[in-house]
Amino acid sequence: MSGLMVKRDPDINGRYVATEIIDWEFSGFYPAYYECTVLTRTLSVVDEDDWYLYLPESISPSQFPVRWLVDRLWEIHLWTTQLKLDLETRKLPCHMESPGK
Repeated sequence: MSGLMVKRDPDINGRYVATEIIDWEFSGFYPAYYECTVLTRTLSVVDEDDWYLYLPESISPSQFPVRWLVDRLWEIHLWTTQLKLDLETRKLPCHMESPGK
C-alpha cells in the first residue's frame, strides 16, 4: 500500500503535481519512548557527533530515562553475549582476530 504526496503547481492554476510516494508497508503508531530509544541506539561515548542535541524535547532521552537506560543495557547485554558465544566457538569477526592467526 502506498500514498501520494502532492502540491499545487505554482505555474498552472488548479493543477497538482506529485512530489513523493510514501510506502506505508512498515508504518504504524510508535510511542514516543520507542522513537527515543531507536533514534539514540547509535549514540557512542567516543564519537563526537552532536546530532542528538537537536532532538525534539518530546523524544529526548531525558523524557524517558528508565526506558532509555533499559534499552541501552539490553543492547550491551546482547552484544556481549554474542561476543562471548563467538569467542567460545572461535568464530571471531575478522577485525577482532589476533595478528598471529
